[in-house]
Amino acid sequence: MKHPSTQQLTGKTQSSETYRLVVGSAAEAVEVLRRRFGARGRVISVRQVGGSGFGWLLKKPRLEVMVEVGPERKVPVSDPESWPKPIAAKPPVKAVETTPEKHGFDPESLLRASGLDPVIIERIRSELGADWQALSKAELLHQAGLFLRGQSRARPSTPLGRSRVFLGSCGAGKTTALCKMLADDVFVKGRSAAVLKLDAGQPNASDGLAAYCEVLGVPLFRSPAETAELDDESILYLDLPGLVRDDRVGDEVREILDRLEIESRIIVINAAYDGDLIADGLAAGGRLGATHVVYTHLDELRRWGKLWRYILHRDVEPLFFSTGPNLAGDLEDDPVNSLLNRTFDARRADGAETAI
Repeated sequence: MKHPSTQQLTGKTQSSETYRLVVGSAAEAVEVLRRRFGARGRVISVRQVGGSGFGWLLKKPRLEVMVEVGPERKVPVSDPESWPKPIAAKPPVKAVETTPEKHGFDPESLLRASGLDPVIIERIRSELGADWQALSKAELLHQAGLFLRGQSRARPSTPLGRSRVFLGSCGAGKTTALCKMLADDVFVKGRSAAVLKLDAGQPNASDGLAAYCEVLGVPLFRSPAETAELDDESILYLDLPGLVRDDRVGDEVREILDRLEIESRIIVINAAYDGDLIADGLAAGGRLGATHVVYTHLDELRRWGKLWRYILHRDVEPLFFSTGPNLAGDLEDDPVNSLLNRTFDARRADGAETAI
C-alpha cells in the first residue's frame, strides 16, 4: 500500500506502475493524485463501486480510479476532464427519467417481488405520488425503504417495565423467547432476574424452564407470594400456559396480569404463520393489553416482506426477532433494521423475482 487511499497493482512495464484508488468523489481523487504523483500519472479507468444489503441503496456510490504512473507524464492527473468516462455501477447515481415501458419494469411488481403486501405497496405509492413511475429500480427500493423506516420511527417507543410476561399460542415459542431475553439480561447486561411460572387454570409444566433457570442461577417461583423477596432492581419474568381461542380464558389471563400489575406484556407470534393467524395473534395480544411483540421462527420464513404490515402496527412495539431454537442466542434486537436488510438487497435492486 502506497497510501491509505491507494493500492499498487502489477506494473505494466519496468518504468510504470498501476495504482487503484477508491474515493468518494472526483475532487477527492484529484487531491490524492496531485499530492502523491503530481503530473507523473495517467488515469486509465474510472468506475462506480458499491456494497451489499440495504445499506448499498442508501450510501452514495464511490469511485474506483485506476492510475498508471510513469517517470514523466505530459497530461496532469489533476484534470478530471481528461479522465475516461466512468463505467456506472448499479444503482446509477441519477435516475433515468423514463416511463415504466422504457425502463422495463413495473414498480408494483418489483415491490411484490420484495415480499411487500398490497396494503404496504399502496401506502408507498401514495407517498411517492406520480414520481414513482420515473424512478429506477434501485431508487424505488431506496425510497420504499426510507418510507418504511420513517413509519417505524414514527411510533412512540414503549420502555420495558420491571415485570414482563410472555404470551402466545401453543407452539409460538413464548417460553423460548423468554429464555433468550432472560439470558441476555443475566449474561450480557449483568442484571438480576427471577421467573414466576403460573398455571392460570391450565397445566404448565416447568421441567425445561426450571433446568434453564438453574443453569443461569435464576430463581424460579410457582407462587406470586414468593416474589415478595425480590429487590427493586430485579426483573420479574412471568410464564403462562399457551393461549387458546376462548374469550373466557382471555378474560381470566387479563385479570391475573392486572392483579399482579404486570407492566410489559409481550405477545409472541410465529412469523411463519399466514397473515390471518398473525393478525389474530396481534388482536389477542390487544385484548390482553400487549405492549410489545416478539416474532419467532424467522429461520422458517420465506417472505420477510409480509411482516411490514404487522411491524408497523401502532399498538405494540417490535421487541426482537427470534431466528432459531437456541435458548441463549439467535436474537436480533433491532427488528426494523433486520427486516429492511432482508426485504431489500442488491439482488432485488437488480430486479430478481425471487421468493423471500
